[in-house]
Amino acid sequence: MKKYTLKELTKDIFLSPLVKTSEQGNINILKTSSIENGKIVEDKFELGSIEKNIEKYFLKKGYIIFQAKGNKFEAVLIDKDYENLISIQSYFNLSVNEKLVVPEYLCWYLNNRISKQYFDINSSGATVKAITKKVLETIEIILPSLEKQKEISKLVSNFYIEKGKTLEYLEKKELLINEKIIESIREDA
Repeated sequence: MKKYTLKELTKDIFLSPLVKTSEQGNINILKTSSIENGKIVEDKFELGSIEKNIEKYFLKKGYIIFQAKGNKFEAVLIDKDYENLISIQSYFNLSVNEKLVVPEYLCWYLNNRISKQYFDINSSGATVKAITKKVLETIEIILPSLEKQKEISKLVSNFYIEKGKTLEYLEKKELLINEKIIESIREDA
């Protein structure tokens, strides 16, 4: 296994340009509210417009966005192609070199406990924490073979599917229990 800096594993790390929100816009803006439980919620995009051509900033499948400002540092994978999608400037956009690293693996790695400790130690700001581009670029990533990265990514993906189903089951069970309790209280009243 080798160690690489994030800069070595990406083709580019960039911020999207500032885009003005507009009901008639043709640009989808991914905001922090567009992400729930590490997944992109497409119907929570805002529309925006800008005068100049910003096509080179559009996020593509396999890119990773990294929330570098706020109360948590989180990497999120762009898991499909969205039309004219950019992020707000709280995110660094990572164009991943897929010849070296599997995007799902890199996203998992940036979200793991060791990486979070690195970001916490190297963040600045008292009220609102922030990570600089330099701090992000220099984090060391341990890379197993591409095959091993794919195995790890599949394992993580299967776990999150199972976790989602378990949480859904528990929510339904909680509703059922609460309904039974309410019914029981009404019978005694």
